[in-house]
Amino acid sequence: MVVSDRLIERWKKTYNTYKKQDCKIAYYLSMEFLMGRTLSNAMLNLGINDVVSQVMYDLGLDLEELIDAEPDAGLGNGGLGRLALVLLIVVQHCSCL
Repeated sequence: MVVSDRLIERWKKTYNTYKKQDCKIAYYLSMEFLMGRTLSNAMLNLGINDVVSQVMYDLGLDLEELIDAEPDAGLGNGGLGRLALVLLIVVQHCSCL
């Protein structure tokens, strides 16, 4: 729950900031774009890998074992995922929204 709680708090802050500034928002959802294992990716993005690893070690648990237990979504690194990423970057930098 610690990782998901932190992600939710960041999402709420982002949402409230966008709402206050009346920003334009575009959503693009592609299952191919959501690649990899979500726990390890979320911990990396939150910058909490070392803390979580140490806490689990102190509890006699192995973080790598937990991460390995999560199956990869197996959605690949296909062209549509890369294309979606390029589209999002171009739209962001061109102020197209």
